[in-house]
Amino acid sequence: MLGLTMATKSPEPLLLDTSAVIWGGDLVFITATQFASDRIPVSYEIPLILVLTSTWTLVAHLRGDIRYTKQQLEDRDSFSMMTGLSLYDAIQQTLLTWLIWAPVALGSWAAVLCQLHTAGLFVGDNSMMDGGRPPEDQVIVAILITVLCWRVFLRFFFVPDKKSN
Repeated sequence: MLGLTMATKSPEPLLLDTSAVIWGGDLVFITATQFASDRIPVSYEIPLILVLTSTWTLVAHLRGDIRYTKQQLEDRDSFSMMTGLSLYDAIQQTLLTWLIWAPVALGSWAAVLCQLHTAGLFVGDNSMMDGGRPPEDQVIVAILITVLCWRVFLRFFFVPDKKSN
């Protein structure tokens, strides 16, 4: 050997911004829930995902939901974890966001669907309706369940890195 040594630097741990984890998880669960519905026609999937995720992002941002959840994750204490206050808070915040988001999302989807039909891009398919609720309504309710589970999981198992904030 020539006596040359290479200084190896240990890799820095990946720092995730807490807001990005919350927002990204919400959008992943919304998208996965919509793709799981077998009643939504394939031609409607991408426009519906765009409407659902963009309206969720808008409502959550205007409500301050992401900022509030980030603060609660960073400031949590063992008392609120032991007594279930953290769980109650996660459920309450998610329900409030969903209650505002659901009519906004359905109204936005109705407007987009009308525009797509008017432009002749999509032809209506009555086979989607099998006498029950429209498939979009079922997806909206299913999103409540999946995002609520994600937020509760996040509250108990995600530990934010103090350096990232």
